[in-house]
Amino acid sequence: MSRRVMRVLGLSPAEEDVYRRLLAEPEVPTRHLRSVLGARAGTVEAALDRLRELGVVEEHGEGWRAQEPDAAVARLVDDRMDHLLRQVRALAHTGSVVEELERHRADTPVPPDGEAPAETALVERITDPVELQLRLRALSFISCAELLTAEPTDVLTTDHIRRTEPVKHRHLRQGTTVRQLVAPDALEDPLVVRHLRELAFAGALVRVAPELDRTLTVHDREVAHLPADPVDGDRGTLCVREPGLVDTLVREFERLWEEAEEFDGADTPTDPEGDGAISEVQAQVLAAMCRASKDETGARRVGLSLRTYRRHVAELIHLLGADNRVHAALLARDRGWL
Repeated sequence: MSRRVMRVLGLSPAEEDVYRRLLAEPEVPTRHLRSVLGARAGTVEAALDRLRELGVVEEHGEGWRAQEPDAAVARLVDDRMDHLLRQVRALAHTGSVVEELERHRADTPVPPDGEAPAETALVERITDPVELQLRLRALSFISCAELLTAEPTDVLTTDHIRRTEPVKHRHLRQGTTVRQLVAPDALEDPLVVRHLRELAFAGALVRVAPELDRTLTVHDREVAHLPADPVDGDRGTLCVREPGLVDTLVREFERLWEEAEEFDGADTPTDPEGDGAISEVQAQVLAAMCRASKDETGARRVGLSLRTYRRHVAELIHLLGADNRVHAALLARDRGWL
């Protein structure tokens, strides 16, 4: 028996055996499949029913015919991605679970010889950088409608970008509105420009604020993080949950946002390194555009909204100087992008 490799695509061993046999021997009747595979009564029938439901086999005369491997695998991948996406969405909407657990903790009586659980501090200082990153990363796994970030130039180091970029992209994949503020001199650093372009291509809103001098991150206008001392970074970061203080910080962010200018790089679909290369997001969109039969499928594979995905496709066609998608694919192959 050949090594089974289709489990990752959601097929059981029996289903993979049936599919492989139909590839090797098209239009085989069900009774012959049972005999060849030595399967118990009902096993082959159940496998055929599911494979047909998945669209990778079809009845043909008195027998069955399997789809070609490339088409079958593409269908199975799409089905698997749909399944995983539903799971991710379910995990992203765990707010009610958290609220119920918090209510349970609040309603649980304190043992006579015990201590009441500590309440969440409204203003807390975090001095351990690792703990801060763990908290920010944990927030990115919770359903969030809006993320506000303001980052002065001295903060945008290579290490900072490496640590925070995956968190921002995770928010964007979940449908979070991400608004990013940077200072004008940050655009003098090619690494920062590329970082901002990646965010903009993924759907973030980026503006350049001339008065930006303090780091700030706000999740859903409920939790804010900012330096305890704007001059001495060793004093740690403040985690603020007090509604009045958070509201003041949000109003300051909105003031800076209104006075800021749009990030020009977001509207300039040129290669980010100036050497004929394209960004990682552009490369993913290009590959999906060439392989997916529908925009919905391509957007799902890349992890972008349909609107953002189509915007990237249009930018790539413009960047390549192509007349249409097919022409763009040919030109991209000539440039070595595929």
